[in-house]
Amino acid sequence: MAQEKGEVEQKQKEREKKEPKDNRNLYLAREGIIREGTAAAEGVSASDMTRRKVLEKQKKNMLKNLNMFVSPNRLCVRNLPPYVDDSKLRTLFAKAVPKSARITEAKVMKDMTAPGQVKSKEFGFVTFEKHEDALLALRNVNNNPASFTSERRPIIEFSIENRKALLARQK
Repeated sequence: MAQEKGEVEQKQKEREKKEPKDNRNLYLAREGIIREGTAAAEGVSASDMTRRKVLEKQKKNMLKNLNMFVSPNRLCVRNLPPYVDDSKLRTLFAKAVPKSARITEAKVMKDMTAPGQVKSKEFGFVTFEKHEDALLALRNVNNNPASFTSERRPIIEFSIENRKALLARQK
């Protein structure tokens, strides 16, 4: 079936207008940001706000590397109290999402450098099967004073991953 010259030109223009797909999911990097002076920042301690600013700068620097991308299903959880372990982290997030949501991993990172002592690094990762569940969990748990204390609120963001490292791990 032949097309008219005008139709072909119009379709080419439509293709050019389409925005390229964001393979790095950079739009997710802005999800959960708490800015000073906003309603969400009310009651947040000064140390928490400082930590949030530092983490935001680190995230921007990491995303300058084109091999880095924002995972749509994996959350990075920071500002954890030292007593939180893998099961408590899983429980915290299981309460924040519907029962149908499936958490595939909940891991608190530990410092193993001290001999005979395992100490929490006070951050961890939670991976969900679906992006929608991860987004809901982020929105429900991030900056929630009921999660720990009003002085120590969780800082949740989508995890930044290295594409090359993931590919090497899969091989």
